[in-house]
Amino acid sequence: MIEDAVKPQNYKGPQIELIERNTKVSNDEAIEQIFNLINTPNTKQEIGFLTMEPGVGAILNEFHSLTKKFTPEAKLKNCSDFIDEILSHKDNEEIENITISSKYSCYIMDYVIKMFENSIDQEISTTHSKLSNDIKNLTEKPIFNNKFKEKEHLQNIDLSLLEIGGLPVVQSGGNYDLNPFSTSDNKKLSSDVIICKVHSRYKDYNSFVIRSFMIDAQNSQQTKYKILFEAFNFLISKLVDGAVLSDVYKQTFDFIVDKDHDIKDNLPENFGFSVGLDTQNDTIKIKAGNYKKVSAGMIFYVILSFADLKNEKDFIYSLQIGDTILVKSSSRDILTGTISKNLSEINYDMEDEEEEDLGEIAKMAHNKVSSNGIIENF
Repeated sequence: MIEDAVKPQNYKGPQIELIERNTKVSNDEAIEQIFNLINTPNTKQEIGFLTMEPGVGAILNEFHSLTKKFTPEAKLKNCSDFIDEILSHKDNEEIENITISSKYSCYIMDYVIKMFENSIDQEISTTHSKLSNDIKNLTEKPIFNNKFKEKEHLQNIDLSLLEIGGLPVVQSGGNYDLNPFSTSDNKKLSSDVIICKVHSRYKDYNSFVIRSFMIDAQNSQQTKYKILFEAFNFLISKLVDGAVLSDVYKQTFDFIVDKDHDIKDNLPENFGFSVGLDTQNDTIKIKAGNYKKVSAGMIFYVILSFADLKNEKDFIYSLQIGDTILVKSSSRDILTGTISKNLSEINYDMEDEEEEDLGEIAKMAHNKVSSNGIIENF
């Protein structure tokens, strides 16, 4: 297998030397060859290693034990940031995997929305955790994923490699955990502000989507959401090739404060981060003081939230939206953009609907929803 690793024509990357080890004897000889390369003239005496994932095993133990013998002057240097930066740039295959994952996240979010809509419209008492588990059970049925494949016309997709990254999250009733990796609690679903989050994977590549929904929202709530929506679009517009992440954060922060100075203390410390095989790349994070640059090929989980707001009736609520965003050379693709964020689509006037007898708000074409809120034909 090693013999088949031939250097491609016109290769201009770093020099790579493969060292074959004899599995029947000690690894000392192979490890010594590595240190001989490290000790060549005009090379810095630094050895990169990962502090968060140091690894285990016999070879690593032998390597560390021989480090002082062969390179007594060498310094161990954490190269986690370097690796994170390399992983943040996606090739075409990785972009395709995350695009499929994003479509799946949207597909699942569609069902999350229809389930909570049905529960509220039919006045079915249910909990956040039950809704999450009902969706999880749906995703485990083969017909659910087969319908996704048909809907998206993905003929070559391997359905066995689709999975949810965690239980879908539903939050309402004034209890909101804005951590992007939060979970649903056991409290009952209530008709006020509902935040839904979905995280899925395809071939281990992650995607995320977050939406907030308001029921019979007060005027102040609608105004706050409009600012959130505008700021989110502004933030995405600043994710251009060459932009400094700290500048993107500051520009978005200033945009929000200019709209409503009182929101300043309700903003998060970061507005998202790079994703891919890793669920969160801490090196490529949109926050103050991060001078890393955006570049084409990066994919971000962009999240914007306003925490602990108060409406005219003294109800404490939060708002949050998030999307998986691909940065291109001269534009951006919102990979989870099929789930609408428009105020007209996420704001439900239930009182008006009752007066006008508009009927059900959760009826889905070709899907029958049972009295317990579960989509039956799966």
